[in-house]
Amino acid sequence: MRRLAVLASFALACGDNVVPEGLPLEKTTDLIVVAHVSDDLLFMQPDVLDVARRGGVTAVYLRSGAHADDGALAAYAYAAGSDDWRCGHITIADQFAMHCRLVTQNISLVFVDAPEHATLVRILRVTEPAIVRTLEVSETHGTDDPQHPDAGRRTIVALADVQRGVDLIAYRGTNTADEPPNKLTPVYDASVAMLARYEACATGCAECGEACTAIEQQHVDWLLRRYAISFRRSGGGRLRLSNACLDTDLAMQTCATAPTWTLDDAGELRNGDICLAVNAGGQLTTARCLGGIDLHWFVDDEGHIISAAGQLRCLTSRDDVARLEPCSATNDPKWELVPEARVTDRTLLGITATGRDVRLADVTGDQWADLCAIEVDQLLCGQGNGLGEFRPANRLDWPEAPLLIEPKSLVFGDIDGDGKTDACGRNTNGILCATAASHFMAAPWSPAFADPAALPTTDASLTAVDADGDGIAEICGIDQDGLQCVNSTSTMLLSSWPDDDAVVWFGELDGDAQADWCAATDTGPACAVRAQEAITTDGAPWGYSKDGTVEITPATTATVALADIDRDGRADLCTLRDDRIVCARSQGRALGPRSTIAILPNQTTASALWLGDLDGDGRADPCVDTGPSIICARQP
Repeated sequence: MRRLAVLASFALACGDNVVPEGLPLEKTTDLIVVAHVSDDLLFMQPDVLDVARRGGVTAVYLRSGAHADDGALAAYAYAAGSDDWRCGHITIADQFAMHCRLVTQNISLVFVDAPEHATLVRILRVTEPAIVRTLEVSETHGTDDPQHPDAGRRTIVALADVQRGVDLIAYRGTNTADEPPNKLTPVYDASVAMLARYEACATGCAECGEACTAIEQQHVDWLLRRYAISFRRSGGGRLRLSNACLDTDLAMQTCATAPTWTLDDAGELRNGDICLAVNAGGQLTTARCLGGIDLHWFVDDEGHIISAAGQLRCLTSRDDVARLEPCSATNDPKWELVPEARVTDRTLLGITATGRDVRLADVTGDQWADLCAIEVDQLLCGQGNGLGEFRPANRLDWPEAPLLIEPKSLVFGDIDGDGKTDACGRNTNGILCATAASHFMAAPWSPAFADPAALPTTDASLTAVDADGDGIAEICGIDQDGLQCVNSTSTMLLSSWPDDDAVVWFGELDGDAQADWCAATDTGPACAVRAQEAITTDGAPWGYSKDGTVEITPATTATVALADIDRDGRADLCTLRDDRIVCARSQGRALGPRSTIAILPNQTTASALWLGDLDGDGRADPCVDTGPSIICARQP
């Protein structure tokens, strides 16, 4: 690769000390906002490598002195496979900046010096990103470079001003060195290859544009780890902190009679037309929901509710009254949004099965999930009413051609591409399916997963998921060959990595319409995505960690499920924990911290968890089995 400095350091033209005019910013899929050049390469990998390879990314460096950086250009050029940079001066909201653009890949690097608020606002409005990636916001994870949370704060203040709903991910910085490494060697090596181009230009360890043979040990420590926190775009229920809930008068009261709040796409926390707000004096209050930065809140997956108005502060309570205070390692209020639970009497339902034998799926075509199971060689389904309750079950398959399968292998999905939900499962001879087009008359579908190849874990692993992006579901599961997905004519091997006794969950983890998977391990969930199969098909550690403790997922399919709870196209890993249903949301390359999506009434415990779209809004909702009842909680 040729040396990049020709364009990188202001590219003085013909010795006349005139900086060329830069190309204008354009729309992009991803916007990265960091403090220093290399923050993105160190703390956001392998995400940055992925987005650079596919293109459509703008990276903004807030502390670069408005000077283009050869190392950053070399790193992104390597990832993109092109070094045809066009660098020049641009003005963003009256502030000088250097903009280097890789036209072929739609990659922009913007170098500014501690920008004014209006600069980031303008960048957001021009680029219109779907995903914004920045650094630490809440400052609750130990010591970090103070300019990292400054970048995070500037980012969310600008987002609040723009009033734009995006997927927001905040990556932890230098304090990740205290957490367990969570990158497989091939993933780490791919990230190093990008960073080593930066270090060659920055340190002279190799010619600029080439790669260093080794990187700094401190950089190794950071690059071995990736820990980040996502922000929720919607949710609702009672706002609970410890054992008390927020009233509309800002007092903390008994949760049983507390009002519900809804986090909407505008970032407002509302009860009807009244919203939480920050007044002119910077104090917490309520106001009519009329929009604006004073009513914009950011709710992260750790439970922090953050106001971007004035000094960045978190919602907390003192003396049973809600108030705003700066978040810190010693002030770490974690709220839960608790939706209302609905109860179905099991004796009226007519289904006795539980655990992985029960599935949630819309088999009636009304967009509301129904509760189904195989009992006494019959496919029984209780129709959902859209509210989280179910009518008495009826038989769905035909007596002349019943769905004779192992009860734990029951799966639902559109296997024939007609837009309707079909039912499938495994028996001695392979996969048997009862399609909606055949009025649920069962017929052989594939010899895959037949008894000679099946494992004790095969039945419970089966999942209907689109494995190849064609909009039609395959049946994925584990057998003696490994993890594979099959349709009626072919087989696709995803990985031979998990042990034969592995507990596996299949789903779409990164939004590319291809089947991915997670497996339970003693050190947390290990997951793999199809998009990285050129690097590895093994499962990488995906579990979130804080203070050295990784969030472990139980090795069971009875109380653990994988489904998209927030309609972002990425499946999330949910589990029962005491009287709570908690989910670790997928960030595409790892899971974030677990957050509560429902609390069972009266400290009830449950023996099974199922996820399905109860009300047709495109988000998976949880239902649990408490023995005498089925309890469900729709996500507002």
